[in-house]
Amino acid sequence: MPQNFYNQHLGFFCKKEDQLQKQSKLNLFIRLGDKRHVDYLEGKNLRQSSFVAPPY
Repeated sequence: MPQNFYNQHLGFFCKKEDQLQKQSKLNLFIRLGDKRHVDYLEGKNLRQSSFVAPPY
């Protein structure tokens, strides 16, 4: 697997987020939706989250 495989297959917003972080030298994050929902989708803080997934 090529070393830059991960970077070649990032989504649009992930690429823009990386560009902003490199330019500003700040940890900026672009979230499309509620933080708790995004954390749930990414599998973060599953025990601590009070977010209930929508039934779809």
